[in-house]
Amino acid sequence: MKSDPAEVVEVVIPSEFDEVYTSYNEIQKKQNLDLTPFRGKKARRYTYHITNYPGQTGQNADIKATLLVYDDKIIGGDVSSSELNGFMHGFTYG
Repeated sequence: MKSDPAEVVEVVIPSEFDEVYTSYNEIQKKQNLDLTPFRGKKARRYTYHITNYPGQTGQNADIKATLLVYDDKIIGGDVSSSELNGFMHGFTYG
């Protein structure tokens, strides 16, 4: 993973979770995190490019780690691929 984030943006955790956010929060709950207490709050989203993800090689591998940070604490995040038939999972896989 590259040490500098590719992107840092301010985001607002929705006050009401739609189907997408509900599914995303299920990923968070599986890693002992929960976005529910942060509904309506502003957080920062840090996105990093992962360069050594198992089984992914070459310049076209677009694997990212995303961290959601509120009050200097990680409140959520994921590892994902935007490729065709991509994936999204919590910080650990397996």
